[in-house]
Amino acid sequence: MADLVRFPLLHRSADKHDWVQWLSANGGKSLEDYRHIPFNLDELALDAAARGLGVAMTDLTLAGESIERGVLVVPFGNPLKTRGIYALNLQPSATSHPACSLIMQWFAQQAEQQAREVEH
Repeated sequence: MADLVRFPLLHRSADKHDWVQWLSANGGKSLEDYRHIPFNLDELALDAAARGLGVAMTDLTLAGESIERGVLVVPFGNPLKTRGIYALNLQPSATSHPACSLIMQWFAQQAEQQAREVEH
């Protein structure tokens, strides 16, 4: 943990919430004690981490392939399980696309399945 202050924290969002949670769970310093580089996409933060520009916080699903290939590493212990969520935001023009209703049905089925799994 002491070495973490030597690297910028790469953020996938402006709110820095993921890093706040992780630092709190791992006994890290205050968020203000670190340098920061914000991005608006996970992919950009992961690319910056792969280039050695800092330490990124992201979902393991998104980083899994790069971790398996050795492009990225999990540098500090076990990943934090946050039970975060994903959201789907449609552009107004997308709702008229013929495939939109099928995709929305698929997402609804996935959400229902996940809810049933959590209950058990």
